[in-house]
Amino acid sequence: MTRTSESPLTLRGLRDQCDREAVSDPGRYGQGYHETQLAWSYDPAFEVGRETLFRLLREIVERELNGTFVQLGLGRRGGVRRTLEKIAARVVTVEIDPARVRAYVERECPSRIDDLIVGDSTDPAVAALVRERVGTCDLLLIDADDSFESVRADWNAYSTLVRPGGIVAIVDSSQARDWDGREIDVDRCILELDTCVLAPNGIRLQRIGNDRAVHWYEQPSNPPTRDIPVPASMAPTPHGERIGTAEDLAVWAFGKRRFAIPSGHASFDPRRIADEEYALVVPLREGDPLAAARAFGIAEQELAHARALLLRGDVEGARAVAGAVRRDAPQLRAWLLDALAEHPYSRRAILGIGTLGVLTDEPKEGRAWLEAALDRDVTDTELLQLVAAVQLRIDHDEVGARATIAQVQRKLDATRLQSICAQLHDASPGIWRYPQLLEGVRGVIQVGAHRGEEIDAFTRAGFTRQLFLEPDPAAFEGLHRACRREDGIERRALRLAVGAAPDHGVLRYADGSRSGSLCAPRVGASESGAEVEIATLDELVEQGVIDPRQFELLVVDAEGSELEVLRGATKLLPHLDVLCVAVFYEPIYDGAASPVEIHDFVGKLDEFGFLLRAHDSEGDPRRGNAIFTRGTRRRRPER
Repeated sequence: MTRTSESPLTLRGLRDQCDREAVSDPGRYGQGYHETQLAWSYDPAFEVGRETLFRLLREIVERELNGTFVQLGLGRRGGVRRTLEKIAARVVTVEIDPARVRAYVERECPSRIDDLIVGDSTDPAVAALVRERVGTCDLLLIDADDSFESVRADWNAYSTLVRPGGIVAIVDSSQARDWDGREIDVDRCILELDTCVLAPNGIRLQRIGNDRAVHWYEQPSNPPTRDIPVPASMAPTPHGERIGTAEDLAVWAFGKRRFAIPSGHASFDPRRIADEEYALVVPLREGDPLAAARAFGIAEQELAHARALLLRGDVEGARAVAGAVRRDAPQLRAWLLDALAEHPYSRRAILGIGTLGVLTDEPKEGRAWLEAALDRDVTDTELLQLVAAVQLRIDHDEVGARATIAQVQRKLDATRLQSICAQLHDASPGIWRYPQLLEGVRGVIQVGAHRGEEIDAFTRAGFTRQLFLEPDPAAFEGLHRACRREDGIERRALRLAVGAAPDHGVLRYADGSRSGSLCAPRVGASESGAEVEIATLDELVEQGVIDPRQFELLVVDAEGSELEVLRGATKLLPHLDVLCVAVFYEPIYDGAASPVEIHDFVGKLDEFGFLLRAHDSEGDPRRGNAIFTRGTRRRRPER
């Protein structure tokens, strides 16, 4: 198919929607992209890298591929399928794990449930069913498994479904994991595909990204039909064999080793441990593995009962239950340590060893495990309650318990703010790109608020006190209307210009500009507008209009008068923590201060001053925002 010119709105719209989904609801969609995950918390909204995904979407959109897509492998949250559904008329997905399909259906309520096929994509019967339902497709995305055999079987079975001009893409996740040296299975399959099948037919195979790369090619008019050969030196990929179930654990054999994992998984692959695929992985070293799994499961249930007793305040009862577990399952601590060596961030194992420790003879070790786990995931309310209960009822440390709860709340606020700022990444002003600078901000003063375009952003960020100043009469009408909303926010708007001293002035408008300035434009003609009253921020403080204790952030966009605004705020500025000031890199207005002059003024304001933390141009080479924070922030009471 002939390429079309890029449609920036379409591609940008897709990118923006993906970025919003990546941070909007971690409990529902997961959080972020593959490369943003933490070692102890792998739950991405998209199991590929951000740029890798967008470059693949670009290839799809540029070719105007929007018919039927076939996806092999839904992924844990189905983020890629959700994105493909925004492009394609139909997406047919094959997924081996029925639990993932059920969760996706419950979460998304897709219009065509029969397009979600539960089964092994390498099963000839499943492949025949897909061919029957699809006929041909515009895109084939292979991401079901990362073994050589699976990728080979999927390409052999499905690649000829793609019509000429469509795309065949293979996601390589094998390099993200390593088990017994089998970290290049997909790459090896790709090499054989490229050298033995595609290149001899003049087909160019391309690669996007590194870790979890995507290999793709455009389907030619005569698709290759030869199967991918198997190298003579290629050892078969080992697979887990299910032995049986005990309590809520399934026992799997993988080579000479035995593992217990939560039941309900259709397969077991140790390479997926690093992806948080399994909540618990217990190596069973000797003896009857089913008997060991049963003993472990019973002990785990008893420890859960001990935690419940502790949370209810029955410390002695909790200790009695934990002591009985220690006597009846003396090997439990060794099992838990083995489980943590295999999967260092397993919540179930940490809860087990933490509970066992604090209620028996290892209280310091147990408390350290629980506190470390809570530090990694402050959203875990059960862990928070448990840590607080240990501090209150075992350590008798009420001050420590309160401090823990306050610290968790601060981290939750910071996490929420980061999520919101990610959604506001491209909004104005550019301060949203730096959420760490906004932690603790509850009140904002904006000089040059225009029509209140930033009110929604300030409100979403949790700024509960908002004061806006705007001199332009027409813009102020819009600002005043925007402020008249009943949402519990303390929001005020004043029709005032702000400067270094009380005065009156005339707004000037450059050709084509809707923003008035007290300064004359350097380039082009200008026309005069309304005469306006000029006040200083310090004057408003003295009149009681502004209570400095209620605000932490000052945003100034006065179209050239920014330094004058700051000079009239020398009494207010020492009370603030963050400044976001519009700066001009080119002389747009007569009398406008340079970025260096603004930096020097706020830096020498008092013994602490403000430190420059970031410059953000927002895509305009002539102007941007300078963001400052105080050298020492104010101590504020908890609110």
